[in-house]
Amino acid sequence: MITLIQLSTYEWDFFIDPFTLFTRVRSNLKDMLEDPSVIKVLHGCANDVRFLQRDFGIFIVGVIDTQMLFNVLKANPSGTMIKFDNMAKCFYKPNDLAYLSENEKAILTFADFRQRPLPKKILLYALADVHILIRIYFLMKEKVGYNGILQAAQQTSSLLLKKGLTYTIQRSEMPILTFKKSKELQAMNPNKRKLVEEILNWRLDLALRIDEKPEYLIKDQDLLELVSLEDKSPALMTILERISQYSESIELWKASLCKILSQGLKYLENMKATSCHNYGGNGHCAWGCLEDYSEENQKRYYRDNPQSKTAVNRRRRQQKQENKRIRNEQNSREGAPNE
Repeated sequence: MITLIQLSTYEWDFFIDPFTLFTRVRSNLKDMLEDPSVIKVLHGCANDVRFLQRDFGIFIVGVIDTQMLFNVLKANPSGTMIKFDNMAKCFYKPNDLAYLSENEKAILTFADFRQRPLPKKILLYALADVHILIRIYFLMKEKVGYNGILQAAQQTSSLLLKKGLTYTIQRSEMPILTFKKSKELQAMNPNKRKLVEEILNWRLDLALRIDEKPEYLIKDQDLLELVSLEDKSPALMTILERISQYSESIELWKASLCKILSQGLKYLENMKATSCHNYGGNGHCAWGCLEDYSEENQKRYYRDNPQSKTAVNRRRRQQKQENKRIRNEQNSREGAPNE
């Protein structure tokens, strides 16, 4: 999943967070990227084009790859693709490219771009390439002229055609369309159909935040079966057991899903309106929070919810007693004195 989009014009640099602006990317940004009258400059564009198709259904056109343009400039018929760092050094002084130092780059290249908020250092590193790239493009454009630009554009198009960059677009981001032709969905009453839509919307939101496919949380067919089943049906737990779930919230997620299935939309809406158990924010199910736990957040939560602190302490005492019992049993078997 694309975790960050960087754009640059000659005057402005932009960050786009696809996690929070997913629908905007699929509409506003899609219109611009699919407009053939707007030239898009990329370096090593094949993967970028593939991922835009895969994640957002964007079929970008009007692309000029600066790797191709550099080969035209240097009259390099072998087609060897230059790395961005090396290309930048042909146009900028070393001091201007300090951010490309091997040490820094080794650390930042493998940083976790899924974390939110992203540290300023990572943002500046991510933006630096596109900020410089647009300027390198204009420098090369002056040297190769119209014919050179045309040649680079043709080579870029040929490359993308050879790669066969066409994805079957998954429509998990538009939940009801996923089951548009489903007989099971059509047979459901309006309330259950609405419940399917809401669970799928939640599934997409959480999947985007953990950078996984929505089906990683619950498969389409499994969800249809679950919604169709009665709350106490023996098949319910069987289906829940085979669902592939996000490991860090597996038990909370299972319990909450069962409550949603049994109590319906009202329960789901109440969950979304409830302050998060971790940092107090609304707008997502408390059981789906992915913010890092902190001592400060925990103190605040326990101060505002003393009954939760009492429950936690009770569970801790019970766990200590259970651990002591297990150790004593083990000591008895080994002939050691009990605690």
